[in-house]
Amino acid sequence: FPTFGEPRYGAASGNEKHQKAMDRHATLTLDMLFSLNNAILGYDPDRRFSLYIFAGGGLAFSFNDSASVVDFGKVGIALDGGIGASYRFGESHHLFLEYGYDINGDAPSPKTFFKNTLHHTNRIFRLGYYYCFGVTAADQAVAAQKAMLTQENFGALNTQVNNLENQVVASRNNEKKLE
Repeated sequence: FPTFGEPRYGAASGNEKHQKAMDRHATLTLDMLFSLNNAILGYDPDRRFSLYIFAGGGLAFSFNDSASVVDFGKVGIALDGGIGASYRFGESHHLFLEYGYDINGDAPSPKTFFKNTLHHTNRIFRLGYYYCFGVTAADQAVAAQKAMLTQENFGALNTQVNNLENQVVASRNNEKKLE
């Protein structure tokens, strides 16, 4: 999810004009989710509430002032991670709440690699909405299992009914013999 931070200011050196605007950036990351509910309770497509952890990486775009000239060309790396919760309130509608950290920095050079590369750390609180566009393969598999169980149960019940009918016929035959 993109984030845009307000500039933070460094310590004043006695003169307000010497403060530097810092950490004005936007990030674009791709996150992977690990569902704690599914790991502990098993997969259930009818579950409304989900708790998960996430981590990811992507690009950080710097908008910091540099000598009164805005440098829009700086592209660096961004890493993020945290914990989140989502609530499904319709067939495909979800609200989510996340708390995490993101770390942004300059693009690593061959000399420094990751030394002093990741230097902007932000706490992030997200409240949002997402829409699911269709049935997933996992949902289809669970539906197929439910259908199979229903057919198996139907077959078992038919077998029981047939056994009971045979017992009734046998008891009637026994009654006729006793008469």
